[in-house]
Amino acid sequence: MGFFGLSNESEAEIKKRKEIEERLLKEEEKREKEIAKKQAKEQYEKEIKAGNKISQLMLRDKLGEPVYYAEGIDASLWVYDDFIIIDRNKSKLFNAFNHTVKFIPYTSLTTLQFKNSGVLEANIEFGVAGYDAAIKKNTDLDNENLFSFEPREGRSNSAEIYFFILGKMRDINKKNFNDNKV
Repeated sequence: MGFFGLSNESEAEIKKRKEIEERLLKEEEKREKEIAKKQAKEQYEKEIKAGNKISQLMLRDKLGEPVYYAEGIDASLWVYDDFIIIDRNKSKLFNAFNHTVKFIPYTSLTTLQFKNSGVLEANIEFGVAGYDAAIKKNTDLDNENLFSFEPREGRSNSAEIYFFILGKMRDINKKNFNDNKV
């Protein structure tokens, strides 16, 4: 302490100390969010393995709000920062025997195909390691890695979603390339 109980710290030192404290607080909050997200993913995966149906409310409760959400012809698409979920519990008409919720981390994606043929059709097909759509596919409904957007309203952000996912894949490839370089 300085004279008459005043601090010897300069204004610059006080400002720097406060910036460090704020940065540490933000880092701690970020770590807590990452831990909560990881725990939610683990719980979600346990539920899926146990065969429990996942409702959309449960997805939001466990995983938070997605970066993008789209309604499709036969499914819902949930796009998060680290993974994608294709929820095929939406429609009984198209999916009478395919009530699934598929979790796809960006690290598992090998290819990404976007098709927008104008008025009638827009879809994104996710190439996933270990899944050969060409062998399994009798119809598009059999392809669990294909998401078809609703013909009108659902397509409004289809290209935006595609480029977001493509950017995530590019970032992972850059990181892997740089890790292998060292």
